[in-house]
Amino acid sequence: MRSSFWTVGLALMLCCCHANHTRPEQVDCAAVAAAVERQMTQFPESRLQDLYKSFFQDRFGPGHLISDREGALRYIEAEVQEAAPMTGVLTEPCGWEGSYVRVSLQAVQKGLLSAGELADALMQSAIPVDERAVEVWKEEWKAILSEVKRSCPDLPGLEEDSRMLDSLLASGQYACHHSKAYNEAYHPHYRIIRKELADKLLSDRAIISKEQLTSLSDNLTMLMPSILPGRAIWPCTKMRRKGLPTSGWSR
Repeated sequence: MRSSFWTVGLALMLCCCHANHTRPEQVDCAAVAAAVERQMTQFPESRLQDLYKSFFQDRFGPGHLISDREGALRYIEAEVQEAAPMTGVLTEPCGWEGSYVRVSLQAVQKGLLSAGELADALMQSAIPVDERAVEVWKEEWKAILSEVKRSCPDLPGLEEDSRMLDSLLASGQYACHHSKAYNEAYHPHYRIIRKELADKLLSDRAIISKEQLTSLSDNLTMLMPSILPGRAIWPCTKMRRKGLPTSGWSR
């Protein structure tokens, strides 16, 4: 399986090597507004830097985080081991184009993916970032920021965070952390994966947690007859014994 993922990953890298150069005039303001609404609905404690983070992750992917596969694998394994049981969405689109998605580490924690599979997808999603792309991103962010301010004029700390991000970009950097408010509210644990790779990786996996599987097993046990010597006790009999309603069941 790993070789097929590397083949897909190489093709994506060749096709997407110029994806970091969206001009400001190409920004779809309606798509930006929809992305902002989506994040603020799902994560209402988000601040401007959290919105910014989603948009730059959509533009640059995980390239700024990756050094080698073994290191990426160790970090995934350690984070999964240290994290509390995770819930929530399994994947979340980034930015206004959705070229990348955040894959929750609960996929590994709940056995849907192995840490190695996620590390492979992470490496395949990483595209080198050049200086030209960062310069173009500065202009793209200005167009995005205008739409964010129009959509969320009362966002807490909006102007302060805007100045912080201006300073970050002026220094030649582009990556930032989640805000304190976001971290405290949502405890994020995810990796940025190219959407096509994430879809391929998860398309044949049963999206069901161990807790859901246990509940399903319990329900099936209740629905199956208990075979005793000489008779079968069906659910309606069990339910009568427990004083539960039996409408809809027949013996």
